[in-house]
Amino acid sequence: FRDRVRKILAPVVPPLIVALIQRHFRPTMARWVLFYPAVYISAWFGGAVSGIAATIGSGLIVWWAFMPPMQSWTGKDPANVFAAVIFTVMSVGISALQQRLRTLADERRLLAALVENSSDFIALADPAQKPVYLNPAGRAMVGLAHDAPIQTLDIADFYPPALREVARREIASATMRGLWQGETAFRH
Repeated sequence: FRDRVRKILAPVVPPLIVALIQRHFRPTMARWVLFYPAVYISAWFGGAVSGIAATIGSGLIVWWAFMPPMQSWTGKDPANVFAAVIFTVMSVGISALQQRLRTLADERRLLAALVENSSDFIALADPAQKPVYLNPAGRAMVGLAHDAPIQTLDIADFYPPALREVARREIASATMRGLWQGETAFRH
């Protein structure tokens, strides 16, 4: 229900607020200036469809109420028509981009949840072989508490003492090429 209300209000509220501000201050040349952020906010809160709906609504408001001759659909100056076209292209482009960013953020959250809940050892390390991330299953495999700091460790610390030097050499040579993956035995 909340999501539906947000998607209904997102394309309507920002352009109407801007229209009230525009009406109060009566700008002359910068008719579109405040409507750009209104469309961006609509797209941010409601997605591409809300952004495009806000673009259409904003365009109609400016065309009718703020572009001379006022309260008329015809007889507009070609320079103003060009500004309307630019506004429309930019706003639709930003709405589509915002939708793509939203999709990427959703995919990233899904990937993070998969990594966090995986039963496999999943870790990231910097080029100096210092771990920067270790998932919960990986922490359990090497005997680390869930809140134990890992920045002071070395990748070789995850291996039994007898295998540390071999692991260090093998992983170091592979990571120089950018990636190491494989199966191995850890401390626990």
